Amino acid sequence: MTRLQGHPTTHEGLPGVRIASGSLGQGFSAAIGAALSKKLNNDDRLVFVLMGDGELQEGQVWEAAMFAAGKKWII
Repeated sequence: MTRLQGHPTTHEGLPGVRIASGSLGQGFSAAIGAALSKKLNNDDRLVFVLMGDGELQEGQVWEAAMFAAGKKWII
């Protein structure tokens, strides 16, 4: 059993986990929002997203990826 099984939550003592997404695909959109906030605040720290293979089939993920790519946030 791993602490990352299912939907990790912020109260489980997972360092660095700031958001527990919900529906598949929402975590990537939230991460892009966090990255935008950092950019607007001149914060050069990175935002990481951990996603499963099932999530990559969600339309919301690809819409978020296209938005971020259009803003040149994905390297």
